Amino acid sequence: MGSATDYLLLLLLLLLLLLLLLLLLLLVVVVVVVVVVVVVVVVGVVVVGVVIVVVVVGGGGGVAAAVVGLVVVVVVVVVVVVVVVVVVVAVVESSRGTVRVVCHHCVNSSASCCIFFSEK
Repeated sequence: MGSATDYLLLLLLLLLLLLLLLLLLLLVVVVVVVVVVVVVVVVGVVVVGVVIVVVVVGGGGGVAAAVVGLVVVVVVVVVVVVVVVVVVVAVVESSRGTVRVVCHHCVNSSASCCIFFSEK
């Protein structure tokens, strides 16, 4: 028969293993959700871009109009990627502590910059 200390150590080890498994499960869920969102957004943007180009070129708009359509698609993709990155960073930081997000206007670009502060 083992001593009470042995059983306590075994229980502590099992609790630690359970905690690690829960963290791994959380990580897998977050990764799967991010991958699904990115795939859906990219497929949607590509379909919308193809429709824009086909309608513009088919409507006799010419090459310039097709280029404008493609530029719109690229801008949408960039905005979506930035939003996904901000959400992922917020989720990761929130798992570590309270997250405070401070957004301000960047000096060198037209995009909003968000700074994440993790308060322990």
